[in-house]
Amino acid sequence: MNKYITLVIFSYLTLFNHAQNIGFYEMYSNHFDVDKYFNEPAAHRKFDKDGVITQNNQYHALTISVYGTMCIDKFLKTGDSVYYNYAINQMKYFKDSSRLLFFDNDSAVGLPYHMIYHGLKPPWFSGLAQGMAASFLFRHFQLTGEKYSLELGQKVIRQLLKDEKNGGAMSKTYEGYPWIEEYPNYKGSKGVLNGFVNGLIGLKEYLEFYPNDSVALKIHDECYDALFSTLEAYDKPNWTSYNRNGSSIRNSYIRLQIQQFDQLYNIYKDERFRTQMKIWGMFAYNKFDKEWLFYKDPNYLFSVKMDKNDSCWSFSGANKFDNSLMDVQINKINKKVFQIDLAKHECYYIELPKWLTQKNIKKVIINDKVIDDVSFTNNVLRIESKEDIYQVKIRIKRKVKNKDIQLFCKVYNYKKYLLPMFAFVQFEEKKQLQKGKAYTINFDSENTINARVYYRFSNTIKGLRNVKFSLEKSFERSIYNFLPPEDGFYEFFLSYDILLPESKVNFFRIE
Repeated sequence: MNKYITLVIFSYLTLFNHAQNIGFYEMYSNHFDVDKYFNEPAAHRKFDKDGVITQNNQYHALTISVYGTMCIDKFLKTGDSVYYNYAINQMKYFKDSSRLLFFDNDSAVGLPYHMIYHGLKPPWFSGLAQGMAASFLFRHFQLTGEKYSLELGQKVIRQLLKDEKNGGAMSKTYEGYPWIEEYPNYKGSKGVLNGFVNGLIGLKEYLEFYPNDSVALKIHDECYDALFSTLEAYDKPNWTSYNRNGSSIRNSYIRLQIQQFDQLYNIYKDERFRTQMKIWGMFAYNKFDKEWLFYKDPNYLFSVKMDKNDSCWSFSGANKFDNSLMDVQINKINKKVFQIDLAKHECYYIELPKWLTQKNIKKVIINDKVIDDVSFTNNVLRIESKEDIYQVKIRIKRKVKNKDIQLFCKVYNYKKYLLPMFAFVQFEEKKQLQKGKAYTINFDSENTINARVYYRFSNTIKGLRNVKFSLEKSFERSIYNFLPPEDGFYEFFLSYDILLPESKVNFFRIE
């Protein structure tokens, strides 16, 4: 890596750590292969004479922004200057004023689609494309320091925030909430969920740079509420919808929506995103995408169905788990303090050297904060944290001889996607329950971390197949008393986070 590239990465990370809070665009960069994305046959993507990516011989701001963003992420992860140059080239599209449409005395910019789409006549502007373009422009600014990128990103968001009747992307849901439309003014595909999410991310990132924009902040907060207030409308009994018109999505899109909610969770740290992901993860089990050929791992399972043996359900991922572990050096501070620097890995457990036993641990300090309640099983220190963990200090009770010290531990980082995020159990037994009567939920399990129980109900057993699971119809593992909202037959499933190699559910009872 040459000195210039090193300086660029250092400058970006300095901005990331001390200024704005936007980093990798995880929903694409963690799941898509940037090279496969460019070479995807069905899209006929190629570079023009300036190195800007085209699709079917046309310029699409969305494609350019997605590709440019992935190239920035790939460059920052690898230091390969090829991807830096690819990313810089994509900016040429946005610097060509003939390709942009300016409004409101040049204070707002629309990125036009020049094709007819189901009655949408060009030029029309998509909330998906506007939001994604803003995300690319803000990252380009962080990468290069070019103020033009930042200012253009602001103008792109201004156009997004305008009412759809005035060339923007904002509409109202059936419930009266504001919504970022992928296809503004098109009633045939209203309220597209995945396009809304990209628009919301772009708006959220805009507020990191322009926090004093009270109008944008109000719209953002109302859109955030709209997402959860309308989410159940997208659910189907065993699948989910693309839009509010009820159009079913393809396998590729349910995978995309899970990825989007994973990124939203990492941005907002709102557990409701992962609660919904567990439902979709169950739906997507063994339903792989054969349409999009640019997945890094097209056979990846977001959630895995636990195997049943007699009355016990179990998950074993020991082999894959071993492969997902990363060696991390332990630094000896003094004879009684050891420090593990994790470079901001989001980790959930640390496999410690054999000499470092629970009996010898006096104190565990995570990111300079003392942790009182630490789970320690079979020489595995499990650390649950919603924040990235960058440093672990372990203070021991007795001195350890230098010859006894092994200088490496192992850390599992779920973002490597070498294991499913979740496991689930579908309970075959259907229970007839009475409204208002208190029932005891009881199940014995091992290593089922952040377990959540989901239910649906109907007047008849057959009717259950036509009823939705939803975020609202669920409760945490810690809740043992269940009050049925209606008389009827109830069906349950359980889902939890996979954070340890082995887990088990021995029984599930409602009494």
